[in-house]
Amino acid sequence: MKISETIILALCLIGLVGGITAAYYWKVNYMDSGDLTINETNLLDLNDSCIGEGISSRININVSGGDVKLSLNDSRQTETLRPNAAGDECTIQNQSGCSACPYHYGCVNQTSSPDGFYIYSENVEDNRDLYNLSPHTGSETINKVGLWIRFKGDTLGNGFAYFIIKTHGRIYIGAGLGGTSWETSGQVWSKNPHTNKPWTCDEIDALQAGVRLKTLADGEVMRCSQAYVVVSYAPKYNTYGTLTSKAITPAQIVSWGKFYVNDNVSAQGTNISYKILDATDNSTKCTITGSQASSGYDIS
Repeated sequence: MKISETIILALCLIGLVGGITAAYYWKVNYMDSGDLTINETNLLDLNDSCIGEGISSRININVSGGDVKLSLNDSRQTETLRPNAAGDECTIQNQSGCSACPYHYGCVNQTSSPDGFYIYSENVEDNRDLYNLSPHTGSETINKVGLWIRFKGDTLGNGFAYFIIKTHGRIYIGAGLGGTSWETSGQVWSKNPHTNKPWTCDEIDALQAGVRLKTLADGEVMRCSQAYVVVSYAPKYNTYGTLTSKAITPAQIVSWGKFYVNDNVSAQGTNISYKILDATDNSTKCTITGSQASSGYDIS
C-alpha cells in the first residue's frame, strides 16, 4: 500500500520593530505501518491573514535528512499448520503404525519420526483423505498457501501421490508425484483457487488439506507419512523518518505567531507530528500534533 502525503506549512509571523531574538525551524516526524511515499512542499507561505508589517511574502525552506528507514515488525513470515482432526473424507484403506479412519490425521502429523507411521494404497486403488488443520495465529497479509506431502512408492510410474485441498466446499487436486524413496514435495497456491483472490484468514481457518494415493498395478504400494500446510505472510514493516528544514531567519521579526499545516494522512496507523526547534542548539521548543497544526498552533 502506497501512501502519498503532501505537507504544506504556513507560518504566520508578527512583524515588530527590533532584532531577532531566536531563529527557529520546522521539523516533521512521520511513522507508518506500510510503505510510505513522501511528496514534500518545501515552501513556507505567509498568507495575507498574517498580522503585522514588514514580513516578506515567502520564505524558501531547504529540506535535509529526509531518509526513510524500514524496521521489520514481525520476523515470523511463515506458519506451519498440521492435521489435528478428520476432514470430510477418509477413504485410504491402509495404515502402518497408526489408527485407521477416521484417525488418519494422526498418521501424517508426526514430526519426530515421520516415516515410522504412514497411510498407503496398494494394488489397484485410487483413494484420498482430507484433514482439518490447527488454527492459524498470524494476522498479517497472506502471500500464499502451500501443501507439503512426504511420500514413497515402489515402482516408478505405477504409483502417485496427489496434493488435495478443499476450500469453499470444493476440492482442488494438484500435481501427482511418484518416486521410489521417501521425498517431500509441495504445491503452492498464491491465490485461493475458488475466488482467484488473495487468501483470507477465514479461508485458512476453514481449509482442509490432504492427499490422494493412486496405485496402478498389483503389488504396488504408495505411502504418505506427512501432510501439512505452510502459510506464508507478507513481511510487516514500519516506516519512519524525519524531514528537517534549514534554519528560518526572517528579518526584523521579534515574535512568532501561529504554525499552520495542511497535511493528509490516508492510512490507519500513520501519523505525523511536528516540532519547532531552536536553531542554535536543536532543542525542542514545542511538539505539535497534526490536528493542532491544522487549526493554527500558537508559537508566540
